[in-house]
Amino acid sequence: MEVSSALVRRARSMQIPSQEVFATLTNFDDDVTASLSIIELDEAVMDYAVQLARVHGLRGADAVQLSCALLVKRDRAEIPLILMSSDIELNAAAESEGLTVVNPTEARS
Repeated sequence: MEVSSALVRRARSMQIPSQEVFATLTNFDDDVTASLSIIELDEAVMDYAVQLARVHGLRGADAVQLSCALLVKRDRAEIPLILMSSDIELNAAAESEGLTVVNPTEARS
């Protein structure tokens, strides 16, 4: 949802043709389906999210996202994990918890 929203918002602000945005979103959806797993929002995820919200002052949804990422990193340490977010507070919390973060809105050199 976050990536889709960011792409659409970016396209609107830069006046990118809707067919280009649609093609990009279609490719993204195909990649997501092929490469991501669903994380159930169970009691462990929610308890951890509450702790993270309190420690880092995160909004609820951001705390849940960070909780999921950290639990995946713990349980699947052999798989490299990168959190992609343009939310400054979430990124700072994720980095302080040891995650690699990529902000798609920052220019790369």
